[in-house]
Amino acid sequence: MNLKNKVLIYGGSFNPPTIAHVIMAKYLMNELEPKELLVVPTYDPPHKKDGGINVYEKFDMVKETFEEIPGVHVTDVEYKMKGISYTYKTVETLREKYDELYLVMGMDSFLSFPKWVKPERILELVNIIVLKRGGYEFKSNELYEKNKNKFIFLNNPLLEMSSTFVREQIHAEKDVRFFVTDKTYDYINEILR
Repeated sequence: MNLKNKVLIYGGSFNPPTIAHVIMAKYLMNELEPKELLVVPTYDPPHKKDGGINVYEKFDMVKETFEEIPGVHVTDVEYKMKGISYTYKTVETLREKYDELYLVMGMDSFLSFPKWVKPERILELVNIIVLKRGGYEFKSNELYEKNKNKFIFLNNPLLEMSSTFVREQIHAEKDVRFFVTDKTYDYINEILR
């Protein structure tokens, strides 16, 4: 599949960004060949509390993690909006600058998507790329059935690595150097230890 002149939105808590996030960003760039991949760190996620790190330190860490991947840019769109980070607001803001957007989400997010705030509005503004995620199987829902043409499912490699796992390892004072990039590892050691 080729999305040469398209822009992808890759949002997440990224607390912290893991090597799996980086590999997935590279996979998306190689597989879909978009014009640009926007990494959108969540300012204040509505579904969970980030905890453990200042949101601005997190933004800097995310920026350092992704900055060397060609075509990938970290945006502070949610930091400029402040408040709770609802995807529909982020997408509305990004649509002011970009014509055609594709929102990237994991299968876990796809399964809960009908419960998000204003999912229909999101589908008016973007197409959605769904990545496989271990432990989550496709299950149809009414929103998907009405909007099948808006969804693209990828056969991406499964990477069993989560930010939650990395945080648990950090709190247990275990070495996380193989789960994050060198820059992220240095950043974690500087601010959390």
